[in-house]
Amino acid sequence: MISSYLKLALRLLARSPLMSLINVLGLAAGFTVFFVLWPYTRHELASEQFIRDYDRIVRFGIVWNQLNKNDEWSSDVMATSHPGVAHTIGSEFTEVESFTRVFYQQNFTRAGMPHGKDFTAAVINTTGEKVLFQGEHFAYADPNVFSFFGLPLVSGDPEQVLAEPGSLVVSEDFALRHFGHGSPIGRQLFIHDTVVFHITGVFKNLPANTHMKLEAVASDMLIRKKIDVTPFTAEAHTYFRLRTGTDRLALEKRLNGFNTQHWEPVVRESGYNTSRVKLSSYLQPLQDIPFSKFSGDHHFAKSRDTLRFLNVVPLIILAMAWINYVNLIMASHGKRIKELITRKNAGARPLDFIRQFALESLLINVIACLLAVVFIKLFRYPLQVYLHFYVPSPADIPVQTALVMTAMLVTGIFAPAAYAALVTLNRTPHALMTSVKWKNNETVLGKTLVVFQYTSAIVLVVYAFAVYRQLDAVLNSSMGIDRRDVVVIDAPANASRKDLDFFVRQCETFAGVEQLTTSTHITGDDAWSVVVFWKESDSRAFLAHSTGGVDAGFIPFYGIELVAGRNFSATGIGDSSAIIVSEAMVEFLGLSDAAQAVGKTLSVWTRRGEEKQDATIVGVIRSFQEKTLFRHVEADQDRDALGHSRIILTYGSALTGFQRHKISLRIPHKNLDSTLAGLETSYRELFPGKLFRWSFLEDHMNRHYSYEKVTRNQIIVFTVLAIFIACLGLLGAIDNKALQKQREVVIRKVYGASMVDVSGMLMLSTARHMTLSVVLGIPLAIYPVRQYLAKFAPGFSFGWWHYAIPVLILIVILLATVSSVLLNAARKNPVDVLRHN
Repeated sequence: MISSYLKLALRLLARSPLMSLINVLGLAAGFTVFFVLWPYTRHELASEQFIRDYDRIVRFGIVWNQLNKNDEWSSDVMATSHPGVAHTIGSEFTEVESFTRVFYQQNFTRAGMPHGKDFTAAVINTTGEKVLFQGEHFAYADPNVFSFFGLPLVSGDPEQVLAEPGSLVVSEDFALRHFGHGSPIGRQLFIHDTVVFHITGVFKNLPANTHMKLEAVASDMLIRKKIDVTPFTAEAHTYFRLRTGTDRLALEKRLNGFNTQHWEPVVRESGYNTSRVKLSSYLQPLQDIPFSKFSGDHHFAKSRDTLRFLNVVPLIILAMAWINYVNLIMASHGKRIKELITRKNAGARPLDFIRQFALESLLINVIACLLAVVFIKLFRYPLQVYLHFYVPSPADIPVQTALVMTAMLVTGIFAPAAYAALVTLNRTPHALMTSVKWKNNETVLGKTLVVFQYTSAIVLVVYAFAVYRQLDAVLNSSMGIDRRDVVVIDAPANASRKDLDFFVRQCETFAGVEQLTTSTHITGDDAWSVVVFWKESDSRAFLAHSTGGVDAGFIPFYGIELVAGRNFSATGIGDSSAIIVSEAMVEFLGLSDAAQAVGKTLSVWTRRGEEKQDATIVGVIRSFQEKTLFRHVEADQDRDALGHSRIILTYGSALTGFQRHKISLRIPHKNLDSTLAGLETSYRELFPGKLFRWSFLEDHMNRHYSYEKVTRNQIIVFTVLAIFIACLGLLGAIDNKALQKQREVVIRKVYGASMVDVSGMLMLSTARHMTLSVVLGIPLAIYPVRQYLAKFAPGFSFGWWHYAIPVLILIVILLATVSSVLLNAARKNPVDVLRHN
């Protein structure tokens, strides 16, 4: 019996090769998307949940609250805190079971570490060769960090690997990259040839769904004598494991009382007006960290809303593929009506029909699944490289995710079969014959499925268009500076001022270098804040962003407009306590215009020590974007209404004490290769043993949007697949309709119907479905579009035409898909068609 059903199913596949191909390709595309995107989004939404006791671990942070110019409280949320706080809280609050601290590389300071955050590291590889590389994903941490998080080690004891000063634990990738397949245990790592670490362990590579991007972790025993120097170091990420049953919010409230008791005196002694500045604490659940970004965070913040949207996309696309399958099955009944009537009259039982349709569905779905597996194997590498999809092996898929995927597969096989069987069983042989004669008899369910399919495609197309347009506007934004042909060279941060100045003079001699300037930081770096006191406003304190020190060429080099006052002098004479501020700063100070700010005095916490230094405003510049264009609401209180940051420019190292080791050069593209080769030669002669690192400023600035670019690519790819499936469905439907109505078409042609008339007749129901889908789809797309746009700073609008354009594009694509079918239907010779009727 089964073999008979199988033979019939194979004959049906061969009878209509176009319909079979449409079914298989549509389902294969749907299964491919589902098998790739569903595990990925579930994995991302479960960020940090691989960590032991993740639901009891929180991160402690500080909120800097201050009164603004309108006497309204604003806040700056800091992900970091003073390192000593962990010991105090751990001993005074019984709700805390244990704690650990991590000092991530981006937060390194020369005051607390034997090196800065930019450093050159070296190892002696297995061949005895000294290999230099730029230090990345490095951190200091408490010795218990691996046991605290339950991070598995390949080599070493979690309790002992970081017990000694100078001990270092590296990742599997780090060990393989620098030491091959040999053991790295006992080998050394050098930083600037002065700081030596001994590798004592290897930890398993961390998964992608964590905010901790680590390749090397050193024991903080080496730096403990330095990190407790000031209450406002604020460079440690502090994690607490709470005891079972602890109320996090209640503990947070108690901690804020602790702040009032312990920190207000320190704040007052440091010169802050405690009536205008308050410190509060927060405890952030570990699993929420990857989806937020506060001051001191340097991971790419994921969007829960976007991931939830992407989590629905595979279900929508798979549903679209099944809708195509169901509609084409029902349409094909007209071709096999004699078979169905004969079997029904011969006494076929309901179970016989169910078995037949189930086997046909199983055959189609199995072929589609196998083809989907082939697609995944073929495109696994580009999926990982360009879309950042890590396709897990079956053994790595969580049980819950595997159960959902299995349930969806079973549903896809039996639901369409059950529907087709029920439609057949619920009709008498006479009704089945009538359904052939009245070809325009469409069920409500069939219409609903088609409208759902087109509506889903419209929502995806509108959302993809919004993401593409928004990110394109962000990437092409000037940020308020001239970044044309700018190359940035990172000189050694520990080089002497004399050597740096000599190298700068050498750079100026190259004919390919049109302009250059030096600074401690550049736009695109992780923003660096300074504490500023406004004496004329009751010693109001606030945070501002600084480049850490610039030269006199910085403003003209980047094309920044000087609104009032003057630039720094070329020699720097008289500018040791001079600052230039942005218009956003002037507005924040409550001054009426830029000229009024010139000559005002601010006190700046220099971070060279514990003293504040008075600085005089000598100029005001047009505001530009020092930070990214993301809108992180909790940490955006330092921006004006247009998203511009409050910026302070200082001269050289006068206030900050930091070297200007970022050298920005304007090099036309035609001179790029030869000029860079000459610069590298000069660099290596002056800084032997140091890496020559350079980057395009545009790439450096846009790296903050790499996660967004990947998300954009993901959405576009799956939107294209959704359109592909919708086109397949429409192609199959119109082809079936053209076949069913071919007699009516040729009769109309005999009576003078034009090609437009014929096309209109065949597309009438589709036009109705599409119109209803547009009415439903655009309102449904508005919410996810607005949620996405809300991630960015103000200044980007999205008008009604941005909803209309993608819909028109989709309609044009759909019409182009069926144009050949419509053309063939309209061109058929009436004699050839009617000859067989």
